[in-house]
Amino acid sequence: MSGSVHLLALPTPFQIGAVNCYVLEGEPLTLIDVGPHTDEALQALTSQLERLGHRLQDVEQLLITHPHLDHFGLAAAVKEASGCEVVAHPQAGVKLANFRGYYEREQGYFTDVLAAMGMPLQSARLITQLPQSFSVLAPHVQADRCLSEGDTVRAGDLTLQVLETPGHSMASLCFYVADQEILFAGDHLIDGITPNPLLEMPEAPGEERPRTLAQYLDSLNKVAKLKLQVVYSGHRSVIHDPQRVIELTLKHHHHRSAKVFKLITEKPLTPYELMGKLFPNLPATEQFLGMSEAIGHLEWLQDQGSVRALDQGGVVYFEVV
Repeated sequence: MSGSVHLLALPTPFQIGAVNCYVLEGEPLTLIDVGPHTDEALQALTSQLERLGHRLQDVEQLLITHPHLDHFGLAAAVKEASGCEVVAHPQAGVKLANFRGYYEREQGYFTDVLAAMGMPLQSARLITQLPQSFSVLAPHVQADRCLSEGDTVRAGDLTLQVLETPGHSMASLCFYVADQEILFAGDHLIDGITPNPLLEMPEAPGEERPRTLAQYLDSLNKVAKLKLQVVYSGHRSVIHDPQRVIELTLKHHHHRSAKVFKLITEKPLTPYELMGKLFPNLPATEQFLGMSEAIGHLEWLQDQGSVRALDQGGVVYFEVV
């Protein structure tokens, strides 16, 4: 790991475990991502910064890779303590400014989407309500600056090139240092875990819902073209063999699509029925992820011309062409 880059592992209440926060020393003193808004995460952040010789008040800049609460929940507390500049993707800025309100809009939208995809209405209502208790882990915070593809940002001793990598999140950013062949990847690339391209609302009412799996695969192929020696991931360990992880992730998704195609060759299925075949006995807390996976692969196959969608009484089935 570069001498001016330090990994701080911050606890989360989620199955994924700790989230990685990176300290980039120099001018400006920069953090990339922070944990959820919990006393445990704040204490871990403060104590680990102090071991590096820094106070929370010294932070000058906070870069957010994507607007999931384990990555930005402490942003408001860090900004209040330090007066730092919060920097994110424009779409992330919308979520950061009113995470609870954004979630409430998602709740109504996805209840209807999941019911149309074959999930019983009561179950659709339940799983869209489950994240509500976690919204307290992400107090609202205003982004001071927004970054998009091709922008650069000074962070510590490094100059970072901004890459938009939608898929796991529509507002995902990666930060590339070409001369050192390193990438700060957020959840775009994780060793030993295949990031889930989560269902997302359209940017504006009436627009088509984004095809997040297709976006993720495009983003993965984009990153595969970079010269990379090290990837600083949002979870687990730093990746020292990025091409292996990229290839395994691509292979996983292509194998999953082949399995989905085989299953619907046997008979047309709703995404909810497909989820049950892919992930039997999935607990309610994981079913939004399961539906994201099932819908993502079906729609990817649909875009390839391999399958088509049928509306039967307001419920969508997929069959082979």
